[in-house]
Amino acid sequence: MAGIETLISVRELVQLVLISLFGLLIQQRLFRENPASRRVLLLGVVTVLLLVPLTWLTSPLQVPLPVVSAPTWLNDATLSLPLVLILVVPGLIRAGNVGIRAFFLQSELLDQEKSQDSRLNSLVLNLCYELRFPWSVHVLVAPDRGPASGTLIRPLLILPEEVHHWSDTTLRAMLAHEFVHMRRRDDAWLMLVRCLTSFYWWLPWLCVFERRLIEAMEESCDDQAGQLQGDFCYLEGVVNVLRRPSSQNEASYASELAGMAWLKGQHLVQRFRRFRELRFLETDSHAVYWSLLGVVSVSTVLAGVQPVVRPLPEDEMFKNTSRLPITQSVRGPQVEFRAAPVGSNPALAQRLQTTVGMERPLYPGMALKAGISGDVTVAFDLAADGSVTRARVVRSTHPALSAPALEAAERSQFPPLHTIPVLRLEEIQRERTHLGAGTGSAQAALLYFSFELGTGAETSNPAKYWEK
Repeated sequence: MAGIETLISVRELVQLVLISLFGLLIQQRLFRENPASRRVLLLGVVTVLLLVPLTWLTSPLQVPLPVVSAPTWLNDATLSLPLVLILVVPGLIRAGNVGIRAFFLQSELLDQEKSQDSRLNSLVLNLCYELRFPWSVHVLVAPDRGPASGTLIRPLLILPEEVHHWSDTTLRAMLAHEFVHMRRRDDAWLMLVRCLTSFYWWLPWLCVFERRLIEAMEESCDDQAGQLQGDFCYLEGVVNVLRRPSSQNEASYASELAGMAWLKGQHLVQRFRRFRELRFLETDSHAVYWSLLGVVSVSTVLAGVQPVVRPLPEDEMFKNTSRLPITQSVRGPQVEFRAAPVGSNPALAQRLQTTVGMERPLYPGMALKAGISGDVTVAFDLAADGSVTRARVVRSTHPALSAPALEAAERSQFPPLHTIPVLRLEEIQRERTHLGAGTGSAQAALLYFSFELGTGAETSNPAKYWEK
């Protein structure tokens, strides 16, 4: 169970919300007058949202932040198991229900007998030839249904029983519209979008994607079908189709398929008005390419960023540094040292007051013989387990004193961040995972070493202090 809890963290949820809002903003602003390009962009954004959870399984990017210490809750806080189940389980059930219903509906319709109308079958075959449609179409005439189409299992065309009384113009307009849907597999893409909105049920603004996708699909279908039939003939055929009364049974299944059953409401008026204006009939491939590249790039950064501490410049390293008393000292040629946090950090200062494994650096023999003294400052990152990482000399009055000071700093050990008397095995592993060195929870600190020769009898014979 502990492994399930760590699958989702607070940081990942925040990143997912930001990506969804970014996708919502993009699809609202781009390609307002080009439905073909808007449809492709919407499908690209939906695909990115479906792939975002896969980035959680990979190593996140590490982007330096201009802060002394990154917020530990953003990296380490994970959701509790009940909350994970509340978010994931209902989404899986809802998304599975959407997909299963769509497949079962089309399977049920494909089991029904095909239409034997010779005029209808002849028009279908002619359109297949004109559009170079490679698959055979199962044409079904049923009461209170259609026009609609589906391609999840194999191409399916559903027509109302009034189709026998339609003129060739009306019939060709309706068939052209449905064939464009089938050629682009709009019903499959729509099912994918509905699975997405069902899985992310706790992101209600994603429902806008479904509505915008239906609008883009229908408008782009109008453009392509109008090219096949001529705009005037196509609009005349659409009006004749709309004259037939709709039923409750038709509305119940239309949401699972693609087709003219979506022709309704204010959006229908807008679609008819488009034919009076200049329309973009094809996808702007160049603009769509760069738009999708930008969406993928921004989403990858948002999904993979993990805050880490950025090393401060040397000039800022010593500003507002807390002064702590000397913790240890030696007699004779003295090497004094003390530890201090970078910036004002009382909690870190308390940890640095106790050195669990601090070793006194040896006074370099050549420096002692030459009478060299001075100060060395070593900067390091203190990990959650108390170990010293990324130790480096940032200031030294003499090069001969740098090496022993750096070696002593690297061997130092401080108290861990969380001191718990009894830990279960899974809790220890979790601590190492979330609070280990280099995960963004390390804190910057300094070690000051002062090499002093001393005075009086203690230094009368400096050779005895030489490094062996």
